[in-house]
Amino acid sequence: MSIQDMLFQNKIKNIKYFSEIDLMEKIQKMNFTKQMKIISKPFNTGSFIVIIFALFIYDVIDLSDVKLLLYGCIIGTILKFIFRRKRPYFADERIKNYTGKDHIDVFEHYSFPSGHTFAATFFSLMMLHKYPHEFMFNIVGVLVGFSRIFLGVHYPTDIIGGILFAFITFQILI
Repeated sequence: MSIQDMLFQNKIKNIKYFSEIDLMEKIQKMNFTKQMKIISKPFNTGSFIVIIFALFIYDVIDLSDVKLLLYGCIIGTILKFIFRRKRPYFADERIKNYTGKDHIDVFEHYSFPSGHTFAATFFSLMMLHKYPHEFMFNIVGVLVGFSRIFLGVHYPTDIIGGILFAFITFQILI
């Protein structure tokens, strides 16, 4: 065995693998439960419908925007049923569910991609398309995604998937 091979094997032994659960466990040690619930709440199904209805009534968005959001969210839900990934608090007892929901309903059971993050990102993209100078929409998806990790209902890769699939879906549908 050459010296180069031995050095390469030694480097492989020293590589620490990324663990989503370890990262989540560290994130959950921060004391931000109330704030994370507030960030996440507008993208709960019921709250989101009320917000969309209010935006429609006050002419902030039109019927074509409502349809776009509906189609996007349907696609996001279909993706969950394709991937069927267990939520992290189901998979590892170190992760706590701080949402107060059991997620036993078939529409809430799976974690990939994050539906909240998908909806927040898709909504933000739609709003940025209509109102390109509104900076606040640039960070909504990331904030919601972080809140979902903190609350213990999504892995970091669920968030990345939610953001990516929202971008792809939005580009296909517009």
